[in-house]
Amino acid sequence: MTDMNQGSLNDCYVLAPLQSLAFEEPVLFQEMAVDLGDGTYAVQFGGGSTPTYVRVDGDLPTGPFSGLNYAHPSAGGPIWASVMEKAYAFYRTGSATYSSLNSGWTGAAFSDLGSPRRRSMPPTRFSPN
Repeated sequence: MTDMNQGSLNDCYVLAPLQSLAFEEPVLFQEMAVDLGDGTYAVQFGGGSTPTYVRVDGDLPTGPFSGLNYAHPSAGGPIWASVMEKAYAFYRTGSATYSSLNSGWTGAAFSDLGSPRRRSMPPTRFSPN
């Protein structure tokens, strides 16, 4: 998969696990987020017995990278990484800021994503364009 690029944050520690999960376990990855049909998305974190859901809107900060400031798709690619990154900014520290994503540990991100096995998943799939 080559449809994700890192933007202006130091958050490769979470983008790499996202890309890995999307490549290695695409069905599980698609089931961890739902397009709610009203311009918002619900994203599931924590693969333990009590998952946490974060709802974010599709308004993404603009900048020099394909029109987006942070994680962004390759030309014409889907916005999945951008939505997941935004949701993680809300989930990770509760501060709901992109700056909270600067610097972290890959192992913690994999754990937050519930990889490699997710126990409780919503039945619909996420595939925004």
